[in-house]
Amino acid sequence: MWNWYPPVGFFIAILALLGVLVPLFRDLTKIGRREKAAWTFVMFLLVGLEFRTLYLDRADHDQKEADARATQLKGFKEIGTGIEAAIQKSQQQFDETMTRIGTTLKTSEETLKNTQPIAALEFQGMSVYAPSLPIAAGHQLEFNVSFTNIGNDTARGYNHETRLYVRRLDDPEAQREIANDFNQWWGMSQHSDSATMRPNYPAFFSSKSLPLKEDEVSGVLNHSLTLYVLIRFTWTDRTGRWASDECFAFQDPTHDLVAGHPCTIFTRHRYKVTQR
Repeated sequence: MWNWYPPVGFFIAILALLGVLVPLFRDLTKIGRREKAAWTFVMFLLVGLEFRTLYLDRADHDQKEADARATQLKGFKEIGTGIEAAIQKSQQQFDETMTRIGTTLKTSEETLKNTQPIAALEFQGMSVYAPSLPIAAGHQLEFNVSFTNIGNDTARGYNHETRLYVRRLDDPEAQREIANDFNQWWGMSQHSDSATMRPNYPAFFSSKSLPLKEDEVSGVLNHSLTLYVLIRFTWTDRTGRWASDECFAFQDPTHDLVAGHPCTIFTRHRYKVTQR
């Protein structure tokens, strides 16, 4: 009940009504001090209640406006949330569409790549030319290397080089050393690349090692060293310039020049050549 209040002006109207009625029913000259005090108290009470009504009405009005603004803000927030959700959903649908398009393009690219004619020279095997044996200081070992074009396009302007090294078997540091030496030697050497090779066409070439040094021969014979062979093919097809590297070491060159260990580095198949 304390928060209840009548309309603004209600208590002032009562005060005005009393101001009219009291003189009509009471002789003002006969009103005593106590009655005057009582009417004065009533007047201040009604004025105080009117002031209270004004404050409560203002507070109620402000509260209603705040509630209305809160309702509007809540509505705007819900609208904004709906718009944001719609934007996110549209973005998600767009991303899904782009992902599907990307997947389709990637699949098409892979399909085109797989069906596009390419050449690929691949090492097939190597054997030692018997007359170049035995392994001895000052001798050169001669190798016959077989390879073929396993692709479906002609390999144009292909060339190949082979180098033999004597190092410790399965030694990563030694393999890095000979790989760096081969690459430096390759970059400083002249290569003839006028030959062509049809798909699935077997071929071979012969290569000689540098004269073996006495310490190299001793290491091979006492099984502390072995023979490493590094081979590189380069060629051109419709898709560009390519290369393949092969590296292996003979497990026991004193008894078996067939069984070999693959290198942990240098071996790479059909990689792009950026500079010739």
